[in-house]
Amino acid sequence: MKRLSLLTYTMIIVGITTLLFFTSCDNAKEIVLRSNCEINSITIRSSISGTEYLGTITDDQIVFVIPSSARDKVDITKLYVVANLPIEAVVKPSLSGLKDLSSPYDITVTAGDGSKKNYTLIVMYE
Repeated sequence: MKRLSLLTYTMIIVGITTLLFFTSCDNAKEIVLRSNCEINSITIRSSISGTEYLGTITDDQIVFVIPSSARDKVDITKLYVVANLPIEAVVKPSLSGLKDLSSPYDITVTAGDGSKKNYTLIVMYE
């Protein structure tokens, strides 16, 4: 009986070792970094009223148009900015927190592969 147990254990160890040997030698997968650094969509939100305004993206400019009638409900020195970015992309400077958009505000979107695109955010009353 002891001999059968030792043989069984030996076969199990050989089987596991063989399995590990063949599965651990997979070829390394190629990592592909994305190159898309285009903003998909972007909005600003008033810190006073909570109203959101969608930006119009044209080349390297993003324009937000606020109706003149909303001037007292929107302080353009205290706006939240929310952008929808491609996977792996980051924005510098960060869009977190309140932003002063009373003058043009420059941002850079960097894709996963290092590609960059600059944008200027502009707020206008109409």
